[in-house]
Amino acid sequence: MEIHKLINSSLKFGSVLLLSLSLANAAHSTAYIRLHYGYYGSQHAFVEDEATQQSIMQSIDINLLTWRRKRVGYLSRGPRLQWIQAEQLTQVSATLPIYQWTPDHGAYFEYRYSQWQLDTNWSTSRLYLQDNGTAVSTGIGESRIESEQTQWQLYWLEGVNQEGPINRVGLSYLQQNTPASAEISGVTADLYDADFTGWGIQLGRIKHDRGLNFQWLLDIYNLQTDFSNSVTQHRATARGESEDLRLNLQLDWHYRYRIEPYWYWVPKVGSQLTYQTQSDTNPQIVKHDAFTSVDWYASLGLEITF
Repeated sequence: MEIHKLINSSLKFGSVLLLSLSLANAAHSTAYIRLHYGYYGSQHAFVEDEATQQSIMQSIDINLLTWRRKRVGYLSRGPRLQWIQAEQLTQVSATLPIYQWTPDHGAYFEYRYSQWQLDTNWSTSRLYLQDNGTAVSTGIGESRIESEQTQWQLYWLEGVNQEGPINRVGLSYLQQNTPASAEISGVTADLYDADFTGWGIQLGRIKHDRGLNFQWLLDIYNLQTDFSNSVTQHRATARGESEDLRLNLQLDWHYRYRIEPYWYWVPKVGSQLTYQTQSDTNPQIVKHDAFTSVDWYASLGLEITF
């Protein structure tokens, strides 16, 4: 059964790859396919004892955003598909072009899903109140927790070879589910099923050209917090204290070194920094420390352009 699943997955991937190649070749554009192999690490502080993971990662990036079906108009560019896999990380994203005003200015929609499985070592036993009302003790010692995050982004993008400091501006909606520590008046638990949802704005610079490229993205979110709210009902009693401000900064450096016509080596390093704090600076009913996370990676990629 597992062999059949692997064969089916390989066939599906091969079909997507061949379709992407045929579309890209038909357009004679600078679209690319890139394979990466490297190292990935995460350190999340959403619970009182930090949760971490480090492992080898692989990724594939099929980027046809510069393939031109037509110069301007609806759906005038190709899509982008990206998959990243590490031992305790899965991330998939898809980008679709919506409308191109000029050859270098367009609107895009992006969907991104991330799942982390993080190792933690409980220094003391925590009372974990789940959203279904079940309360369990974490015990002392090693454990693994899971965090999921989904983002939907709608943004304007200028050509990726432009030199300006900002060439991407947009709106973003985020939803994250993760265990998180908090203090809620009248509740004895230390740990909850947390759900963070809300809108944000995005600014950034995306650049992909020969030589050294620096990219950055900054998201600023206003999030609604839910700490096992179906049980605690804290949003009804302290709605103003159930809002957070989140800053998310992504930094990326990569170098495109041409080795043959259409072929490039692409070493790459980067990180993602998250800081989330309560909007109310003097909460009385719902309190939590700042939530932080750091994700980083270093990899070597092989890229073919068309």
